[in-house]
Amino acid sequence: MLECCREATLAAQGLPDAHAAYREACLAPEPKQAARWSHPAVFHAGREAGWFYLASTPEAKAFAVFEKRYRAVCDRIVAGEVLQLPAPEHSPETAAALAVPDADEQRERLARLRAETGV
Repeated sequence: MLECCREATLAAQGLPDAHAAYREACLAPEPKQAARWSHPAVFHAGREAGWFYLASTPEAKAFAVFEKRYRAVCDRIVAGEVLQLPAPEHSPETAAALAVPDADEQRERLARLRAETGV
């Protein structure tokens, strides 16, 4: 009964169930700060569980770790804490500038560099 009430309270707060949150955290692209999260609690639980751990550990083991962190974060939210997502490390414009160019662009840059240096 208590678990049903807890789930209803979390759903009313817009929080996904633990397994949906786990899948979201595992599938989130890099950089994590810039990903679209259903709720900041999912990001915080994933960060506390460890992104590398979630990505490299089988679900049978990693879900229990994530669920413990997620429940703790949810308890803080129910108690009144307001969570925010951290600001992305790069703006979308900067991220685009840092993106690896495609193969054709790389060849063009290499040819230009060779012409400039005489190599």
